[in-house]
Amino acid sequence: MKHHPVFKIPLAGGVAEAVFFNTEESMLAPAFSSFSREALRLEKIFNFYDETSELSLLNKKRAMLASKELLEVIALAIRYSKLTNGAYDISLGKNFLRRKQGLEGLSLSCSYKDIQLYGKSIILTHPDVMVDLGSIAKGYIVDRLCEVLEGEGIESALVDIRGDMRVFGSHKETLEIMHPREDKGMLPFTFS
Repeated sequence: MKHHPVFKIPLAGGVAEAVFFNTEESMLAPAFSSFSREALRLEKIFNFYDETSELSLLNKKRAMLASKELLEVIALAIRYSKLTNGAYDISLGKNFLRRKQGLEGLSLSCSYKDIQLYGKSIILTHPDVMVDLGSIAKGYIVDRLCEVLEGEGIESALVDIRGDMRVFGSHKETLEIMHPREDKGMLPFTFS
């Protein structure tokens, strides 16, 4: 990739990165400030591993008033769960944690149906439910960060959070991404 201004911040156990295309230098600092502030704010909502995040508090308290963002992402995840007849299910966070620890999954009797939304409230109605939004939250954050950059007048950029990427604007370029099945293989990816 050609040389373009790149900003990186630690986020979600990795790095959030913004690459700016054809952007005036005077716009970079305010855009990066807004990008960083929003990224860190959203991480405090969705971070599964931060015991003080809104998601972790929901998993502990089992019922609470929730932010607009948490409600939006959980509602979308429930919609996908319905569309897949439960093949996609955010209620199985306990098994996700066990697999990360190298342990076998538990026999859980909960499902996405045990996550209830009432107005601004979320209620987890089954004791086995542990909501894990890792499959959807990063993409939501990427989309939101693109909106923030566009709001700062940035016309073209790439936002990447550990592989969840989005490009907006009219810039055209080819970059290489890792091949999903070959250790050292790369695939060209052209965006415009």
